Amino acid sequence: MNRVRGIVGAVALLCGTTSAARAGERDFVVYVPGMGASAAQARPYLDRFAALLDQRLGWTGGGANFTFVDEAPALGEVLSTHKPGFGLLPPSYFLSLSCGKKAQVTPVAAVVGLAGSGDSAGRYHLVVKRGGATSLEGLKGKRLSSNHLQDSRFLSRVVFDGKVDVDKDFQLRSTSSPITPLKQVDRGEADAALIDDAQLANMKALPFGQDLVAVFSSEELPPFPLVAFEATSRPADRSALRATLLTLCQSPEGAPVCKEMQIVRFGPVEAGRYQAGIVKYCRP
Repeated sequence: MNRVRGIVGAVALLCGTTSAARAGERDFVVYVPGMGASAAQARPYLDRFAALLDQRLGWTGGGANFTFVDEAPALGEVLSTHKPGFGLLPPSYFLSLSCGKKAQVTPVAAVVGLAGSGDSAGRYHLVVKRGGATSLEGLKGKRLSSNHLQDSRFLSRVVFDGKVDVDKDFQLRSTSSPITPLKQVDRGEADAALIDDAQLANMKALPFGQDLVAVFSSEELPPFPLVAFEATSRPADRSALRATLLTLCQSPEGAPVCKEMQIVRFGPVEAGRYQAGIVKYCRP
């Protein structure tokens, strides 16, 4: 799965951390679950990206710092203890922060193309082995394997649009590997795999991929937002970062970085882009 490995490296570029990392108004926390990236993988990429960002923004005195976390509890700890100014978050976590104004958080830019998702965060798909269940209803009570099970509320209310309760209607098999869910379905260890667009695109290249078929696809989901935490970040920095990101991938120095990250560009955040998801996620 060369594309998946490339995406992991791409995310790692954004997700790196160094031993000298410090928290503060120009620090970034990055949480892109289900990608298999680690801080150790990310380390070689950090200096190049941080230096580019500092150069474009004119940030001195330490400049931008990136801290990668791979689990939601660790993200919560970073947000409450270190209080970074910015974050790259999955749509689900941004929606959770939007409920009841838990945090004053504002999208700065949308990450276009992350995980092969185009102008959105793409879609999720339920994949089974040929001869298995043929519908979402037919999978109720069955074993579901995925590397995207971090937020069952998001899956139940937004991905499945209230048609199922993930915790109650499936026997969940969580993994951090993008390929393990597909292997488990092939071996009969799971009845279905919940996968994203990139995993689906690479599925047919697997030795057993022709035996797998998608029986459900979600509606298009909102894109990964790069957000500013208003209590920590400065308005001038938010504005400067937004302007820089919107042109970064088209610049001679930024284009190779974006290509390496497999990000098409950082796009503007459309008004109301997340509103439908917020309503579904946050309702009582």
